[in-house]
Formats: sequence, structure tokens, C-alpha cells
Amino acid sequence: MTHSIHQLADAVRAGDLEQVRTMIEAKPELVTMDMADENEHQALHYAVYNRLPKMVRLLMQDGANARKGVWPHREATTALTIATDRGYDEIAAIIQEEEDLRKARAGPAAGHTKPAREELMNAFRQHDEDRILKMIEADPSLIEAHRRPLHAAACMRMERLANWLVGHGYDVNWRTDSDWAPLDMAVACWRQDDSVDRFRRMTDWLREHGAELTPRSAVALGEADWLRTKHAEGKLSNAPVMQRDLWYGGLLSIAARHDRADILELLLDLGFDPDERARVEGADCDGWGGPLEECAQFGRLAMAETLLKRGADPNPKPHLGKAPIAWACEKRDWAMVELLERHGALEHPTSVGIRGDIEKAKKLFAEDAAGRLPEGLVGRQETLAELLLWSSAAGGHPELVRLALPRMTWPRDDPRWWWMLWHPLYRSLECFRLVLERCDPNVRLFFGRTSLHDVMGLHGRDAETELRIAFAIALLDAGARLDLRDDLLKSTPLGWACRWGRVDLVKLLLERGADPVEADAEPWATPRAWAEKKKHSAVLALLNGVIV
Repeated sequence: MTHSIHQLADAVRAGDLEQVRTMIEAKPELVTMDMADENEHQALHYAVYNRLPKMVRLLMQDGANARKGVWPHREATTALTIATDRGYDEIAAIIQEEEDLRKARAGPAAGHTKPAREELMNAFRQHDEDRILKMIEADPSLIEAHRRPLHAAACMRMERLANWLVGHGYDVNWRTDSDWAPLDMAVACWRQDDSVDRFRRMTDWLREHGAELTPRSAVALGEADWLRTKHAEGKLSNAPVMQRDLWYGGLLSIAARHDRADILELLLDLGFDPDERARVEGADCDGWGGPLEECAQFGRLAMAETLLKRGADPNPKPHLGKAPIAWACEKRDWAMVELLERHGALEHPTSVGIRGDIEKAKKLFAEDAAGRLPEGLVGRQETLAELLLWSSAAGGHPELVRLALPRMTWPRDDPRWWWMLWHPLYRSLECFRLVLERCDPNVRLFFGRTSLHDVMGLHGRDAETELRIAFAIALLDAGARLDLRDDLLKSTPLGWACRWGRVDLVKLLLERGADPVEADAEPWATPRAWAEKKKHSAVLALLNGVIV
């Protein structure tokens, strides 16, 4: 049976230790998995929220990370911080004890323990070849914690580790289920700022130790004759399906990434699709445009022109990345922008908004009204107005915000307005006020937080006090409530201001009628409790001055 992070979280909340053990044994990675892209809670958070000591210990022993927080206030929302702030002393003590044991067990003598395996995986994540070698030389069986260590070594250019692995029986030509060999990984992991010499040393080492050429590696290494031979044998093609969460690795894309103009021309002459269109695994759509995206990302102007002349779509929908023109704008590669636009590319709406290009925004709205926007430029669950509104607000362009707002059809209390307030927060007070005119200032989208909470918290931590006050006043004047509590810190905006020691904001909220006592709050979540825990004496003085 396949278990999900949501099933694990349910079992944790229910306190079902045996069920949690069964799930983790079947799928160990669940322990450190986020609930979702927009929800960084992990299973340990729920064990702490529900004050379950045995569950906390079990999860910690299985590798849970007690110092992983929830966006955007990650420092305040780690499992350890939550336990400490709420006064769950026994929970905090278990976490500290298990972390200490984890450090002690990470030595050579504990090769078979789960903490040691997690330590090895951390070394891989940190590209620490010396630490990896030290651990596996002390206990060779520990390497079994990694499912594809030779692929990882090839990707990270770890020649010494690769040598150890091959010496211990690892097959230099072993392929994953998706047909990637170690030599393919060396090719796919190369980036523009990587050392070409290190890349060539790694690929040379693999080939000297028996690695056979693959289509991907042959493209990157410029093996034209090999490619022609395989094509003649009917053995040269792109995968028909793209894996949803992995870079596609189409042959033309690899040629573009590795600056192989000659191989790009060869593949096109052999009949390869310049867009490398393919189905996306598990999705009801195609992905295409990878080669042109690579050209835009890496500045391959001549290769981009070749693709466009051979029929590449100037407005593709890349599988994982950005539209080519978005890359060109981000890189400020105006020659690439001009080339793409000359061939019919429309800049992505978010790039138009962030740059504040009012004329291009008007053109996009006109194309949208006429039904002529390219497929995929605007997602199925969004509108052109939304994209231009949040991006122009983030970029600080009031004129474009005024252009987009009348086209918004959301009701005032739609929680999505929270995003529209988030983007100009501490970036543009004028844009922030314009959005406030169209929405309820108390909208909440993530964990019960309002924008007033965010003004008090760590978001914009470097903002000047005067700027913080200006945004807070804008919200209060628009009707922001002072009594709403979030779901994580269980606190009002005043509680947040007290937690982070925002003296001027505490004063402002008290002047506007905030309750300094909050008798209905949990004892650890009152304004005074936060000020005392965080030792903010100036805040305590303010609270003492109004409490009678």
C-alpha cells in the first residue's frame, strides 16, 4: 500500500504510534516531507501541536527535522520553537535529547542506525565528499541508504566517491527506471557556472571505467558519428513522456545547454521536433519548448534563431521552467528578447507587470479580449488580470495596478486577495492602498494570518519603522480587525507585535484600541506572555502603562 504525507499526518494527530511506525517503515521519506508546496508543515509539527511526547520521540528517532519552519515565518514556526514558545517543556526536552543522541550516533560505530543514514544523506545534500567517504569507509554497508549513489557522484563530480563505488561493485552502466545512466546524470547536472574542466574529467573518468555512450551523453560530448549510427539503427529518439517532477532532458535541449550548435543542427536534420513536444506524465497536457527555453536561459542566441527558423514555437509551455522570453527578460538579454519578439513571442504577463510596461500590458489585454493569447500563456486556474495585478503591485507600478484592478471579478472577501496584498507589502505603499480599496483587509489565506499580522511579523524584517507604521495605518484605516488570531501562533496582531518586539507598532495598536490583556487567549499566547518570553522590556513597559 502506498502511504501519503496526509495519511501520516492524520495518524500522528490521532496518536496512533503503530500506524505511524508502519507508514514510516514502508516509506521513510514521509518523515521529512512537507504537506504541500504551499504548506510546509511536516508530521512532527502535528505531534507538537497535539502535545504527544511519545509521537515526538518516534518521529525524531526516524529522522524528523525539528528546526524546519513554515513559510514565511519559518524561524518562529519550527517544531522546537513552537514547543518552547507554548511551554511544552517535556516536548522541547525530548527534541533536544534526540538531537544530542543523533549527533553522538553519527560516528562510525553507528553505521546501521537511522540517524547515521540520515547523516549520510545530509552529506550528499551538502556535496561533502570527504564526509561521505569517511562514513562509508568506516561502514561500507551504509552506502545502501542512497538508492543511486553512483548517479549522485556523477552529478556532483565526485570522482573519489565514484572510484570507491565502482571498486565496491557498482555498475557504471546501471540505469534507473526512467533510463538514466550515471553518464547521463553528469550531463544533465551541468550548469553554466560549473567548471567545464570538472565536467570533462568526470565524463572522461566514467568512460575510462566502462561507461557506454548514451544518446544524452553523446549529444553533450559532441559524438556526431555515434548519433548518426544510432539514428540509422532506429535507436535514437526522445522519451515519449515527460516525468512530471523531473527535467525532461530532450536531446535538443541538451545540445542547447551544452552549446553544441553542430549537434543541434544534426538532430534537426535528422527530423527531431524543434519543440520536443511530449506528454507530461499523469497530466492532461503536453509540455514543449525545452530547447528554446535552454537557449534563452543560457544565452544561446544563434541556436535560438536556428530553432525559430526551423519552426519552434516562440510561445511554448515548458515542462518545468519558464517561457523563453521570461528568461530573456530576467537575464536582461535584450538581443534574445528582440529575436523572440520578432518571431512572434509575447512576453509573459508577470514579466510585463514587474517591469511596469503599460503598453505591453494594454496589448496583452487586447489580445486576451480577442481570444488571441497563445495557449498556456495564462494558466487554467488564473486570469490575465490576476497575473498583471500581483506582478505590477510587486514591481511598484500604480498605473498598471489601476489598469488591472477594474478587470478583477473577485468578491471583496475572496481569500485570494491576501496574495494581492502580500506582493506590494513593504514594496509599494501606493499599490498596497489601491488594492485595499477593492478588498476586505481581513482576508486570510494561509493559517489564519491577516495582512496586519504580516506587517507585525518577520516579513520585511529590514523595513524602516516609519514604513511599517504606514502599512499598518493603511490597513487599520481600511478596517483591519485587531481581535483575529492566526492558527500557528494563536495570537492577534498585537501578540505578534509583542513577540517580535515592534515597540512603535505595539503603541499604535494600543492607541487604536487593541486589548492588552486578551483574557480569552491561551496563556502562552497573550501579548504579555510574548513580551516576557522574548524579553522585550520596552514592550512590557508599554503594556504595563495601559493595564490597570
